[in-house]
Order: sequence, then C-alpha cells, then structure tokens
Amino acid sequence: MKRLCYASLLKVLYHCKPYNVSQCLINGTMLLILDDYEDLTGDDNAASRMATGHRNVSPEAGAEARNVKVSSVIDYFRDNVISLLNKAKIKTAILALRDILADDDSIPGDTPIYLESLKTKDEIINETVFDPAELIANIFLYTVANVKSTDLKTEIKEVTEEYLNSFDSKKDTISFMKNIATSTTSIKKTIKDKNFNGIFNEVKHLEALGLKNNNELRVFHLNVINNKFSSRDLKKFLVSNVGMYVFSRAEIEQFKIEDDVESIGLQALNRLKKYGGANYLTGDTLGDMILYAFLEQVLNAPKIMSKIELATTASRYGSKSDGIHLLTIDEGLGQPYHQLVFGASQIIGDLTSAVDKSMEAVKDINDDPSTELNVVESTLFGRVFDDSTAEYMKNIILPSRGGASAVDQAYGIFLGYTLGLDSSTLSNSQFRVEAVNKMKEDIKSTAPYIVDKINSMGMNGYSFYFYVLPFNDAPNEKKCIISDLLAGGVC
Repeated sequence: MKRLCYASLLKVLYHCKPYNVSQCLINGTMLLILDDYEDLTGDDNAASRMATGHRNVSPEAGAEARNVKVSSVIDYFRDNVISLLNKAKIKTAILALRDILADDDSIPGDTPIYLESLKTKDEIINETVFDPAELIANIFLYTVANVKSTDLKTEIKEVTEEYLNSFDSKKDTISFMKNIATSTTSIKKTIKDKNFNGIFNEVKHLEALGLKNNNELRVFHLNVINNKFSSRDLKKFLVSNVGMYVFSRAEIEQFKIEDDVESIGLQALNRLKKYGGANYLTGDTLGDMILYAFLEQVLNAPKIMSKIELATTASRYGSKSDGIHLLTIDEGLGQPYHQLVFGASQIIGDLTSAVDKSMEAVKDINDDPSTELNVVESTLFGRVFDDSTAEYMKNIILPSRGGASAVDQAYGIFLGYTLGLDSSTLSNSQFRVEAVNKMKEDIKSTAPYIVDKINSMGMNGYSFYFYVLPFNDAPNEKKCIISDLLAGGVC
C-alpha cells in the first residue's frame, strides 16, 4: 500500500522533472516557503534522505504549515515549483498523487486535504480537472503538517520511476483547470457582481464530466425561505445588471460621457420590451440573463455579445447562440490560450429535457460555426469595444499572418429545471437539507447522460461549462420573473 507523505510527494516530483533540474532544487524550493532560515536548494544529501524517508521536514516547517496562508503558498508554487517540472509530465504527477491518496487507507475519505477550502480526500480522487499548483501545494502542506515520512520507509519505496511511467497512457483522462488568478484583465467583465455569492449558493458534489479538455459541471440554488426557493434577490440582481446585459461596452461608455448613467437600467428595460414583445412572455430571457451572469462571474469569461445584442445589433448574421464570451486560460504551463464560449440556455420542468434542448442548440451552433465567428469578427470593427480593447481582441481572434487563429470553440450552458421535492411533510430545516440532497441526486443521474450526449455528437474534443439551477416551478416561474423584471418590480 502506498502512503501519502512528504517523501512520496518529493519522489513523484523528482520523476517528473527535466534532466537539468536537481532533486535538491525541488526539495529546497518547496521548503523555503515555510522555513527560509534553512536553504536546502543545494543540499543533495538532505534531499536524498528526505526522499527515502530517513529524514523528516523540520518541526519549524511543520508548525508553519499549520498556520500559513494557503493561497500565498499556492501562488508561490505556481511561480516557483511548477516551473521546475517537465511540462509534459505534470499530468503524470497529478495522476500519481491522486492514486497514492486513493491507495492510502490510513486517510478516511472525509478527511480535508485542502486546508483552506476543506476539500476532502474523496472529492480529490473523484476529480478530473485540476489546478496543478493548487493540488501540489495543498498536498505539500497536508503532508508536512500531518505525516512523518520516517515511519513509512517501506511504503515510500513503491513510488518508482516505473510506477510514474504507468500513468503516461492515462493523461487524457484529466485536464487542467483554468487559472482565474492570471486570466487577462485586458477585457474587463461587465457584470455588477455585488452579492452574487449571497444569491447563488453552490452545491458541492462529486460528479464530473471527465472530458479531456477544461470543463465544469456546477450546481447552484437560490436562498430557501419557507420551503421554497426565493426569487426576490435574483430579481434585484437582474434589475441591477439589465443594463450591462443589454448594452455593449461602447454604449455604456456613451451613457457615462453624456452623464446619463442613471437611465441605463430604464432604457435597457425599454429595449427588452421593444425587442421582445410577446415573445418575452415565454420567459426565455431569464435563462439568457442567468447564463450571462454565470459565464462572467463563475467562469470568468467576459461578454463579447449577449443574446439581445446578437438579436438586435448583430441580427443580420443570424446567430444561434444565447451569448458569446471570451475565456482566457492560463494553466501555469506557458502561453495562455483563448476560447470563444458560445452560450445555450434552457429553463424547463425536467432536467434531462433541459439537457436535450440545450444540446440541440449546441448542435445548431456547431453545424455552422462560421456564422458565430462572423459575429465575433464584426464586433472588432463596430462600436462594441473601445479602440484599445478592439485591437487586443483582433490580435487574439483574427487569423495571424501565415497561420490560422488559435482560438478554440467552447460551450457554456445554463440549465434551469423544477426540483420537484414534496415539502408538505418537511420542516424548514429539513427541506433545506433534502433540497440539497435532491440536487446532488439529480446531477449524479444527469452527468452520465450529458457525457453520452457529448460523445454521441462527436464533441468530446470541446470544452463544456455547465451551470445548473433548480426552481420551484420552472416553466411558470421564468415567465413571472421576467414579467416582474419588465415591470421594474422585485416583489
């Protein structure tokens, strides 16, 4: 049985380094964040003894590991430790560390390994999308603070080069998480995100899509009051952001130039009414607006054009997207890359039906991607961005001289559905617990269905970002919420 300890971590990283990086440099660099009084970056003997379990990390480092600010250690590892590894072997290292953690039966499944977010062993071993710096830094802190390598010399011997090489063929089973901290600030988000986290409460679950490229499957719920999801705060949020959703950055800037910021919301509502007419009684705009909010706030992908902009300003192109966003991904492995995220939203009673309808929209978009790309390129020459932002976008999106554009296509999907939980026999506290349990059950049964849909469409080479939100009565609620929004109300 393999065991998770500092020695096994050091051996994993040693077998995943380039030839010109020494074990002592990796060892010393990691430990400097906890104890800068003892620099071991040139001490081969110390590194060798620590990697074989003949020497523990200093007590001072162990004490510091229990009190250090975890986010600062992650940032340090991103800048100083990840760069010491062979980029082609980082996924191998992650797979090995995940396997060692899974094999270590001395650590119960509900043990928090991530010391700040309290992510547990079970959550980590079921993940398929990783931030290398986050995983390695947290395992580093956990082992230094909790495990003595000197007690595990026999188990440490199992971490061999052959063991690491056995994961090379499995690298496509995991992907790297986007690094929000280093995403570009050249294109700013438009959303007013105040109180977002107090409105949309995330439900932690163990399901994953397991796609080879970046992906998300995240579930949220509104606040629960008297055994019902309350839409009051959602309506306030939509009212405060309707102008950001409806108008382009250039139009918002013009409001500021004319000292008319106060009328942005009112004029945005008027445009929604004028554009939508009777069609807005269907409530589909609610899904489009929530999709916009999740892609900007959760995915950190700034808006290029919202659904209403696509249907008005860019109507001549016939876009089928419910919004287009730009995501910049920096995996800490070199040059960042970009994705155009095409949106699809669906609010319907049944979650499986919501998946079906949204994937039909994805198919329509994917069958003719040139339409959406024409929309994006048109924004670079129109009054959508300021001049400097438009120039930045051109450098990303337009084909480079002598080659094709390096921007990938991805899909962001919002799914709203009716939770369908009988509250008649439940107290308020019981309902809150059972509602979360029901959401976990729903996403557990739906995740494989989503993956099957993606695979059957031949789209497993794309990134998909799914955001799910239950309602009390989705088909009727979406109409009522939009009706209240257009009336300027939040009751």
